[in-house]
Amino acid sequence: MSWKKLYDLLRLTVAHFIKGNIGSFASALTYNTLLASVPVLAIAFAIARGFGFDEMVESRIRQVLDFSPETATQVIGFVNSYLQHTKGGVFVGVGIAVLMYTVVNLTSNIETAFNQIWRVESSRSLYRQISDYISVFFLMPLLFIITSGLSVFLMTFAQMFGGMLLITNTVHWVLYLSPYIITSVSFILLYKLMPNTQVKWRYCIVPGILAAILFQGMAYFYVHYQIKISSYNAIYGSFAAIPLFLLFVQLSWYICLFGGQVCHTCQLTEEVPAAEVRESTEESREIQSQLSAINDQLSALNKRVTELNERLS
Repeated sequence: MSWKKLYDLLRLTVAHFIKGNIGSFASALTYNTLLASVPVLAIAFAIARGFGFDEMVESRIRQVLDFSPETATQVIGFVNSYLQHTKGGVFVGVGIAVLMYTVVNLTSNIETAFNQIWRVESSRSLYRQISDYISVFFLMPLLFIITSGLSVFLMTFAQMFGGMLLITNTVHWVLYLSPYIITSVSFILLYKLMPNTQVKWRYCIVPGILAAILFQGMAYFYVHYQIKISSYNAIYGSFAAIPLFLLFVQLSWYICLFGGQVCHTCQLTEEVPAAEVRESTEESREIQSQLSAINDQLSALNKRVTELNERLS
């Protein structure tokens, strides 16, 4: 792709992103994400406890939130409280209802945002939303546990063969690139499956990888430079992590939706010229058939004139 085409693609993407008011969906999705975060983490903890990996999930959450141990303790406390209140009585039904509402509401708004990007008017039916999205949310904790277990296995494997430099370096590179690979696959699947329309795989790969790199870069900045942003502590006190986390979630949705807009623009710019070529080809064929019919009529008319001239002579 030439630089001119790349510039035109970026210009069209930004123009469609602004014209479609896609950025407004990022704010709504930030609220929905906060609303669904505790129930989703509760599902992850419940499934992890069923397999005996609850300590692994808790350690991973503390590792992600190592810049603020108090926040990690509060999040884990909220999740444990949610699980305690949904063990018996009427809270079972209420907890399941709240869980289904938050999950369906979040995924429905994500689909609405992607349908707006792809200019699709109709969304999935409520039955498909409940059946598809809740099953995905129940599978996500399993994938999280599997990837966490794989990371632990690779670290143990590298320690066992610490004397072999090639194996150790390979394992370290795999562990270093695994967040980028997992995030890229997640974005690619999101761009392919979330819109209620046909999206081709080849237009999802590059936007998914770019969105994953931007997301990981922003997450690195968020985790490692949050301590240096000390001005928030003087303003918000113990709540300093909340506005920064809200900003992180909103920027994450901006990156996600902008990647979806890039995917749509790539497919649009490739298919519109092809459609124009097909349309011009059909028009030329129609014109050729009309000219052929006119030719036949002129031949018949010429034959009729010849017959009349013969009779007159």
